[in-house]
Amino acid sequence: EGYTSLLWIFEGFTSYYDDLVLLRSGVISQASYLKLLKAQIDRYLQNPGRFVQTVAESSFDAWIKFYRPDENSNNAGTSYYNKGCLVALCLDLGLRLRGSNLDALLQKMYANTQNGVQVNERTIFELCEQLTGDNWLEQINHLINTTDELPLDQLLPEFGLNYSIQRDKQLPFGMKLADKPEGVLVQQVNRSASAAKAGLSAQDVIVAIDGLKATEKLLARYAKASGEYVVHAFRRDELMTFRISADALELQEVQLTVEDQNKLDKWLKFTAP
Repeated sequence: EGYTSLLWIFEGFTSYYDDLVLLRSGVISQASYLKLLKAQIDRYLQNPGRFVQTVAESSFDAWIKFYRPDENSNNAGTSYYNKGCLVALCLDLGLRLRGSNLDALLQKMYANTQNGVQVNERTIFELCEQLTGDNWLEQINHLINTTDELPLDQLLPEFGLNYSIQRDKQLPFGMKLADKPEGVLVQQVNRSASAAKAGLSAQDVIVAIDGLKATEKLLARYAKASGEYVVHAFRRDELMTFRISADALELQEVQLTVEDQNKLDKWLKFTAP
């Protein structure tokens, strides 16, 4: 086990270029790339753990959390692959607004390592300052050492993409559910929703709500109503009773639409140094 708080660089930056290189090399279209980007942002927005754990903490905790996942992982932490990818995006766009880009930063980092200079906690701060002449302490700390939202809604419009949030899909009582022969299996529970407040947990099997046999469809119907309901569920072999308030948690999804292709090209098309 190697402990480092920099996996948001080593794995996150790689995740960012995974898809971008496919676009720049002509393997996928711009529309396909934006679809992949949307999926990354949706995953970030639908992760309640992003308000609990910073991406630097996620990097350091990799061996005790990321590689030992459980049903509550999405509530307790964030992914240095996913958020690290979006941090790389924010850095790339931020650098471009100041006359540089992430390509140039990585080229400098590679040249330094060829001269025996190791990547450390200060490397990204120092390289951003070298490339732009500006102090990046506050901006980078915001991205990696806080649980504040990433400034995607501010940066993407600067490069020709309209960024808007939609809430189309819903989780009944904040739970991800699956119908099983024995009842309705609770796969995940969002920490902020009424199911979690009532005491329901992942791996519980709901057998009844409001005196009726539970199904995923019935739970979804009750979640959109109003009032409080009695829920019976098995936790392993124990039958338990919960009182749960109607609550249909809306999932956030991003909508990305091209408004200025020329601005978008300045980001997506590779420019040789």
